[in-house]
Amino acid sequence: EQYRLGLALLDRLVADFPAMPEYRSSLAHLHTNLGILLRHSYRTEAEAEGHFRKGQALFQVLASSHPAVPQYHRDLAANHTALG
Repeated sequence: EQYRLGLALLDRLVADFPAMPEYRSSLAHLHTNLGILLRHSYRTEAEAEGHFRKGQALFQVLASSHPAVPQYHRDLAANHTALG
């Protein structure tokens, strides 16, 4: 599945460039969007929830590390809503 390549690439970018919040944000969005896609395609609930939780953890790091960036807080809230 092609999304796995995107996840692997972004995982590597986050690991190699931890000071670049854009990579972490992109990875968090990808996990959240995969959770939404999997939920709507009637895949296992656990698979979708796993992606939501990974996105949530990444957004939490962003919101905590950059408290003055409102977008990271909005993204975290949107992830919580999608997970709920």
